[in-house]
Amino acid sequence: SLVHTVQTFATHERGILDHVTDARAALTAATSGKSVTDRSAAAKQLDSALAPVLALGQNYPQLNSSNNFLDLQRNLAETEDKLAF
Repeated sequence: SLVHTVQTFATHERGILDHVTDARAALTAATSGKSVTDRSAAAKQLDSALAPVLALGQNYPQLNSSNNFLDLQRNLAETEDKLAF
């Protein structure tokens, strides 16, 4: 899982993980019948949460080679695409 992958490679980055988890929950909630404004706000929250996660990938090359981390990146891109429509 994403949580296990990030914890394995960056236990001291717990705040980043919590922020992403909260943003992803908001995004999931926003995709289920919410207004365009709500979806846009959730997408912005997720974007701001993802920047530090992607930086983790640069700081921990092993993380970028993790299938879970790569799956996360793909899933988030797909979710953002869904929000765009």
